[in-house]
Amino acid sequence: MSNNRLLSYLPTRGGLAKRRGGTLAAMKEQRFPFVPKSTGSLQRGQFWSIPLAGGGFGAGCVVGHCTDANGKVSSRCFIAGVLSWHGAEEPTASQLVGVRVAAHAFCHIKAITTSGGAVLGLANISLHGWPEAAESLSMSTWGFNFPVLLAQRLARGESAANQAFNPTATPPLRSGAAAG
Repeated sequence: MSNNRLLSYLPTRGGLAKRRGGTLAAMKEQRFPFVPKSTGSLQRGQFWSIPLAGGGFGAGCVVGHCTDANGKVSSRCFIAGVLSWHGAEEPTASQLVGVRVAAHAFCHIKAITTSGGAVLGLANISLHGWPEAAESLSMSTWGFNFPVLLAQRLARGESAANQAFNPTATPPLRSGAAAG
């Protein structure tokens, strides 16, 4: 087996490392922008723009990686976050320093390619307390367009925790409605 053959990716504090012959080697420097074809090129803190319907942009970021019960990293699913940020132009790494993640969930890699299209860079986003990796089925999963819908709501000043926004939440009772 060749030493150049990538055997697996492992989440680390600095992003991903690859395992070669039982040792970890840091991944080579990534060039931006790039269109990801798998999660193998994604690192915690990378971001992409999310075009908003009324003009302007929101931002999504890589929070972490999705693993199976054996710890294997998924090649298509990752933990995506939508940031509490919007602007007239696409986001830059300097604009996102310290910006918080409004919400996160598992997402397919196409959530990036169908919304912003490319990973624009690596930013020092506030990811403290957010998972670097999580086992599949341990949290919600978003559809391809869900980060766009969430970014649009955040740009309008709505909360990511708004019960009306959560498609799995029980709707509140209307005044005068009887509980069944």
